[in-house]
Amino acid sequence: MTQAVEALTEIAFGELGYDTLFGDAREDNFASANVFIRAGYQETGLVDDDVDKNYLDIEFTMDKTDITIPSSFLSPHSEPTASNSSQTPQSERGPIADLQV
Repeated sequence: MTQAVEALTEIAFGELGYDTLFGDAREDNFASANVFIRAGYQETGLVDDDVDKNYLDIEFTMDKTDITIPSSFLSPHSEPTASNSSQTPQSERGPIADLQV
């Protein structure tokens, strides 16, 4: 599963041009949470579970600048950036995707 998230991450940042990805796993599902951690995502907090309001989800994020994307995954319109996206306001960053495991 970790390899699938890593592959989707590279495609989302490269071919699809996303700048930020979000993922979530139920707070009691340690295996899913570890998939995101092993894939390089950072835990950013807890949010209400979309399906079962009795649970919380652990939210994870990754910005394009957090990983190195193979050039073969980059679309002709995207350019790798060396700037730290946390210093760039969200309104100036590109699209955002939400991954769910």
